[in-house]
Amino acid sequence: MHQRIIIGIIMSIVCMIVAGLVEQKRRELAIREKSFISPLHVLVLLPQFTLSGLTEAFAAVTLMEFFTIQLPESMRSVAGAIFFLSLSIASYLSTLIVNMMHSLTGEGGKTPWLGGHDLNNNKLDKYYFIMAAIGFVNLIYFTLVARKYVPFTKDVKLGGLRQIENSEEESSK
Repeated sequence: MHQRIIIGIIMSIVCMIVAGLVEQKRRELAIREKSFISPLHVLVLLPQFTLSGLTEAFAAVTLMEFFTIQLPESMRSVAGAIFFLSLSIASYLSTLIVNMMHSLTGEGGKTPWLGGHDLNNNKLDKYYFIMAAIGFVNLIYFTLVARKYVPFTKDVKLGGLRQIENSEEESSK
């Protein structure tokens, strides 16, 4: 199960890198053309949106599955609440990162990377690359923690025999 989460995290990193590269190209072409409108076709965004969707499929769905399977029977009803709580915390962290980048890059009267009325003056590409770096740190952290994780098991008695049933093995069949 943790392999699917790792794949999802890697895809989110690749998604941020692709988004940064596309934004660099969009900005470069718009500045060269001296236009507020980018000459790039909208389909150029398809790879990053595809990667974003695959990230959801691998990481988010697997996290929901993990919370449902690994929580004790008495707590399974709160699995969805835990999942959505983690999403709301991530949303607040994202807002915090955007506000910090806006403040830090706009110090001393400089134009901040994010914000403003002219997207061509922004440095959205750098924001995407920083998000990819944060994702890489998250990947390392998750990998280290996942190695130490011991899956939830429950004892099942079958006709006098004692068998340990692992919920993760059941779900992979």
